[in-house]
Amino acid sequence: MKRNLLITLSLILITVFPILNLNPTLQKQFGKHWSVSVSLENMLQRKSKIRTESSGYNRLTSTKTYMTAKIGVTYKFNSGKVFRAPKIEKNTDNSRFSME
Repeated sequence: MKRNLLITLSLILITVFPILNLNPTLQKQFGKHWSVSVSLENMLQRKSKIRTESSGYNRLTSTKTYMTAKIGVTYKFNSGKVFRAPKIEKNTDNSRFSME
């Protein structure tokens, strides 16, 4: 006697809604070494949403991230010698190609 085995798979549907961010940055260089930058992250402060659907169970997760301001100061060091690529000599003497 054979028994039929019924296996059911529950499908999970995950929907991620689009996230729109606006992150402007301004940077100013002072002399050869110093630079200052100011930036804002997530200027629009939009919510991120994720929907999960499985076996008649629906869940909507929503998170909000707030705007962040950043200020940066950078100093560039110029220590040591600058790397220079070796020059390859161009040989215009064709005598090395002739077979004598």
